[in-house]
Amino acid sequence: MVGTTTRTIKAIFEEDDIVNIRKWSVKNFKKYLIFYRYDDDIIEILRVIHATRDFAPLLRGL
Repeated sequence: MVGTTTRTIKAIFEEDDIVNIRKWSVKNFKKYLIFYRYDDDIIEILRVIHATRDFAPLLRGL
């Protein structure tokens, strides 16, 4: 399962339209992922998604 998850995440972040999106998990809320974009000194929160969701479709076009 870890290998599958790792491959999925790598594939998602290799796509041109979401290459600048990063993710972060919060220490006490590991079941949730925060997807954000950092530009200069601005952090834009894009999505907060439960880790079990198929998040690739939710990130496309951001």
